[in-house]
Amino acid sequence: MFTSRIRQGNNLGIPLFDSAHNFYWIYIGFSLIILLGLYRISHPNPVNFSWRDLLSYCLPASIYTHKSAILDYQCYFINGLIKIIISLTLLISVTEIVANSGKMKES
Repeated sequence: MFTSRIRQGNNLGIPLFDSAHNFYWIYIGFSLIILLGLYRISHPNPVNFSWRDLLSYCLPASIYTHKSAILDYQCYFINGLIKIIISLTLLISVTEIVANSGKMKES
């Protein structure tokens, strides 16, 4: 029932959970406020506040240097290379087809 009301709200132009609108910035803002609150609780001394400490608190190196994360990076890299190779192959093939179709019309 609640989800149907949300969908009805989106149909009326109310951007509750619609990524086509900029309403998602409110969620990001609240997430940052919660994150700053948690950081403040874990580091109670405001004199020693540092943006570097905040970033290391948000994104600890143990997350993005984990073995599974490195494997993900490798998969993204290989997928990117495959997309480039397929795109270039299709581009060359289409170029050849178009070039040869003009020669076939002339003869």
